[in-house]
Amino acid sequence: MIVIDTIFAFPNESFSYNLKNEINLEKTISYLPAVYLKNRFPSSMNLNYRGLLFNQVGIYINNFEVNDPQTGHHNFNIPLNSLDIPYVKLRNFLTLSTLGYSEKPKINFELGQNKGKPFGLIEAKMKNLSLSYYNNFEYNFENGHYDHYYQIASHIGEYGFFGFRRNNFDATGFFAPPKILPFAYETTTVFLGIINYKQIGFLLRTHHDVFVYDYKRDDTTIIKNLKNEHFSLKSQFKYILNYKNSIWELSYKRDFLSSNIVQRSLNKLFAFRDFLKLNSHIYLRNINFSIGFEYLINNKSYLITPNLDIKYKNLIFSISTFSRYPDFTELYYRDPANVGNPNLKPEFYLCPEILYQNHFVIIKTFYRYNYNLIDWVYNNDSLKFYAQNLSPIHSFGFEAFTKEFYKTQVGIAFFKYISRENLNSKYLDNTPQLKFSILSKFISLNVIYNEKLDEKLRPILDIHIKYKFAVLGIDDILEKNYINDWIKPGRKIYVKFLLDF
Repeated sequence: MIVIDTIFAFPNESFSYNLKNEINLEKTISYLPAVYLKNRFPSSMNLNYRGLLFNQVGIYINNFEVNDPQTGHHNFNIPLNSLDIPYVKLRNFLTLSTLGYSEKPKINFELGQNKGKPFGLIEAKMKNLSLSYYNNFEYNFENGHYDHYYQIASHIGEYGFFGFRRNNFDATGFFAPPKILPFAYETTTVFLGIINYKQIGFLLRTHHDVFVYDYKRDDTTIIKNLKNEHFSLKSQFKYILNYKNSIWELSYKRDFLSSNIVQRSLNKLFAFRDFLKLNSHIYLRNINFSIGFEYLINNKSYLITPNLDIKYKNLIFSISTFSRYPDFTELYYRDPANVGNPNLKPEFYLCPEILYQNHFVIIKTFYRYNYNLIDWVYNNDSLKFYAQNLSPIHSFGFEAFTKEFYKTQVGIAFFKYISRENLNSKYLDNTPQLKFSILSKFISLNVIYNEKLDEKLRPILDIHIKYKFAVLGIDDILEKNYINDWIKPGRKIYVKFLLDF
């Protein structure tokens, strides 16, 4: 097992799960306190941590941030399966460690139904090779094939891996209600390669996305087979230096997008951005200090994000900051229901936190100041969502969870945004979020109280029972329609079997 995030992970982070308790990466993440994970499709998920929007949560593999430069929706669209990832860790970002070599073959079968539709998933791993295939057994006559995905990855131990993934699926209801886009279908193809050798590392991620849809302009007019097509490329080269009680990382990164949407917005065929990044960590006994510096070469602007942790006995006090430039989707994307904004400013937050821990429990409480947060706001006159920077937003919350006892951990979390404006935003949730979870060797229970529309707390209940190599799961037992009645959490009932030869 390769523990990956030695640069960005704080050493005082004590809460992590081993996937032996739950043989599914996605479900293990969803049981972490203060995490809200909603499937859009098996290859695309929205991960919210302490109310952060999915674009604000970084995902790291083998010490590289693999976030897609086009949109945070594709952050989980990576060529790895649950058998590749034995360890998950989360603070303000998700870190995954990869298991590069497995002498004995491992196979994971999953059968069930999601939103009343059957599906099947098979994952396999042997030595340096891993495979997976998903199919919902529903033939799409308009596109001539089933909704499915497949992926293959080849691991080279601590030196990295190479992987390929392709998804084909019905996307109706993901981006706009069917009354605007009555039909939508998306095909994505991803390649991800990571190489680490001593202090040098290189990452290359390509993402080709084809989105075909019908546009219902009025009650009598439907424009068929419109297409948005994008090719994004993320490349990064880094050098890491260990010096006494500090770690320094210098990297060069290029984000590239070629798209018919960019051509429509900028009268160009492509757009790119070049970054120089410096991240440093300094460790002095009970004080950990880190600072990130990101310089956008194209417009000569920069972001600085300092972080400080101070430990005293059972208490840890920390001040963390976060800032990011808008992605290409937020800047340039445009379809009949969504309009990007090329004038968006970088978003920023400041978050002080106090943590107490002993042999039995870990308790955290935090406050966050959000400035220029980016979200899509609905306009009733045009019936469209527009990307914009929001006015300053305050938020607060707490988390409490037990240390592991008898292979069991229990957690509870609460979060609330306080916004001056009452906007109909797409992702920001102004209602309270309350969550209770249990993760053990035999049974897992997840209860989330959350409601986006009418200020009523709505329960989302998931339960999973495991015995030896078999798991029975039911997601969202109390299923209801929500978000304008066109996106559902989706009741999912399944059984899965993990065979270890």
